[in-house]
Amino acid sequence: MSNLYTNKDTREQVYLIRSGIVVTGSDIKLVEYAPASDPANKQLMLADQWQQQMYQPLHKLECPACTGTAKDPARPVKPCPTCFGSGWVNHSGEPLANCRETAIALAEIHRQFRQLRGIVNRSDVQQLLKDAQDDAIARQEREWRNGQGCGPEGKRHTAD
Repeated sequence: MSNLYTNKDTREQVYLIRSGIVVTGSDIKLVEYAPASDPANKQLMLADQWQQQMYQPLHKLECPACTGTAKDPARPVKPCPTCFGSGWVNHSGEPLANCRETAIALAEIHRQFRQLRGIVNRSDVQQLLKDAQDDAIARQEREWRNGQGCGPEGKRHTAD
């Protein structure tokens, strides 16, 4: 099978088999996939519909049991027994936390990182960061030009 994808709304896991299948005589593109629960049951979906339903690749470190939600798929009010409720596992599939308290702290850190990423990706914040970077570069260049140099009369030698 190919890459494992998940629907961010329903948390359904599917294997993407082929994408960009063109229907002859039209401009319709299809995606072939199979549910992770039944890989032999191959299905087709419009590529636009695939994008609208936000099927995204499952991150390598997301827990395969709960798909990163940190909730038990069988009992949503309980934490996931595989990852202890953190939603993350290491590369070998073992939980990053070995107790519930550590898993809760890890999940809180991850939530804060997602929140910060959302703030940083806003256009006004991007403009502030760019302005601050430009100001810092200008300040460093000004300090370098006004600083002590090794050229004639102690000036910085900047000519050819």
